[in-house]
Amino acid sequence: MFYWENINPPWLIITSLIAVLGALFTPSWSAIFRRKAVLPTVRSRWPWESTPRALEEDPDKFFAETSGKHGPAFAVHANGRKMIYVTNATLIAAIYKNSKSFVMSPLQGLWAKNCFGFPNRMLSSPVLGDIMASMHRDLSPKVVSSLLQSLASEGCSIIDARVLPPAGKHQGLLPFILDLAFDASTRSVFGPGMAALSPAFREAFWAFDTNLPRVAFGCPPQKVPGFEKHREYLVTEIISTLKDEKHHEGSELVSSCISLGVNGGWSDSDIARILLGILWPLLANAPNAIFWLFALQLQHPDGLKPLVDEIDLAWELWRKKNPGANNYVEFAKDLPELPLLKSAIDETLRYASSSYSMRQVHEEGGTAIGSYLLQPGEQVVCVTRSVHLDENIYDDPLRYDPNRFLTHTGSPTVPSHAHMPFGGGISICEGRHYAVGKIRILTVLILLEFVIELDGRSPATVKFAPDNRGFGMIRPDGDLNVKIRRRSRPAESQK
Repeated sequence: MFYWENINPPWLIITSLIAVLGALFTPSWSAIFRRKAVLPTVRSRWPWESTPRALEEDPDKFFAETSGKHGPAFAVHANGRKMIYVTNATLIAAIYKNSKSFVMSPLQGLWAKNCFGFPNRMLSSPVLGDIMASMHRDLSPKVVSSLLQSLASEGCSIIDARVLPPAGKHQGLLPFILDLAFDASTRSVFGPGMAALSPAFREAFWAFDTNLPRVAFGCPPQKVPGFEKHREYLVTEIISTLKDEKHHEGSELVSSCISLGVNGGWSDSDIARILLGILWPLLANAPNAIFWLFALQLQHPDGLKPLVDEIDLAWELWRKKNPGANNYVEFAKDLPELPLLKSAIDETLRYASSSYSMRQVHEEGGTAIGSYLLQPGEQVVCVTRSVHLDENIYDDPLRYDPNRFLTHTGSPTVPSHAHMPFGGGISICEGRHYAVGKIRILTVLILLEFVIELDGRSPATVKFAPDNRGFGMIRPDGDLNVKIRRRSRPAESQK
């Protein structure tokens, strides 16, 4: 039989002492289980660098290597701020769903102030909320169709009037696509009066677009050469356009914004600035998406032919179903299902987009991301591009595959939370329905009207620019030289 007195007294004393000390200095088991790991932090290698150089030079490589080393959530000190980046699809989806703990970041108000020149009175005005609600309505799937129909009409007119270089001469693909898409967009949104602003307005807009990320990431506007000059020029020209009688022929999106601003006592400058803030992503991202779609397809072994064949077949079937309706405008307003084009668009948005969804931790006492506890007020950035390049989700993610999203079963080929070119949750892009519709319509119209081929005798290269990340479509660095000619059409096929 076992008795306590059989225990060697010195060992009993030592054991008891260890137990007492452990009770004094060890937290409770429940506290142990509540404890979260310390979030890894990445800093600049050199004290004079405001941002880790790797993040500026090659963001894709930075996020891939940092995630591999530290896991899917880590903090980065950049431009005097601590930002927590999340790169995992499951964690990002959880953040999007938890809108109570992760709320809109107040940095977005500062971003609007610095980028678009919003005065403080605009940011605190209830009119701003009314305009956002109006924009949400006007860009909803049921209402946006009228805006897309106007886009189809303007797109056809601009394509018809397009002057091409002499036969055999090459031109850059980028200006061809951007000019066409930008002009069609501005005229459909603002009305015919907007046409008078090109090309000076267009040039100022793209200069503004180029420098906006630097300001958004914390660089004072006055320290970015030309930024404020281009912004104020755009504001002045928008004011002039709104005073033109033809602006009344513009979209409901613009008319509602003007009406709410005027009734709320906003100045012309205030209204022009909110319009610039609303329309910048609508006018900047879709044209770049169309460029990438064409650039990637032209460099794909199959080229543009599969898309052209699908669109041509749909055009001929549509004409048979609609005898007497032989123009591209009506066809573009009534496009049928185009599975290959849809897949190519989805793949382009996966391959060439970069969206940062910003949140602030709101819940008192903090909240968790995976094994990490975040404190109230901390800023979180969801890096959706890292999800799009995740080899655990996508097969060979660094390869452009226009058939990737094709399905014959009706089931999606990837989880919905793994394809997020427009962000998600409370900050999902309001203009996503318009953007996808615009990409679809203008791509169809361009391929119906033009033959576009790479100029093999004058090679050129294009790659992703490293300095415009987090705002939608990645901007290109370089261009492709192409030869463009009009397609021959039967006499009865009128534009």
